[in-house]
Amino acid sequence: MNYRKILEHHFNGMTFGELAQYFNGEFDLGVDLEVIEMQGYDRSESYAELDIPFVMPSPNMPTTDSIDVYPITGLFETFVNVSEGRGTTKPFQLVGSDFVIRIRRKN
Repeated sequence: MNYRKILEHHFNGMTFGELAQYFNGEFDLGVDLEVIEMQGYDRSESYAELDIPFVMPSPNMPTTDSIDVYPITGLFETFVNVSEGRGTTKPFQLVGSDFVIRIRRKN
């Protein structure tokens, strides 16, 4: 499986329906799939540009900025010794670890 190709599509903002169609075609899954397009959806608009109120999907996502960067920085939460900024005022907008400081000190 070409994970890099999958991640490139995910980071470019494919909807779940578009991802399902991609997987079905790319991996020859043969699924009888019907995806209904959303009315009024414009892929070029960010969430912040939409004319709808923002509702936090999680206490760890207090702003649309956190939502925008989560697909990338959220991957860091899979590592035990890396923090993705939870508990700060900018969750998922900051990434850090104590081993980064140790590497810097050695150099």
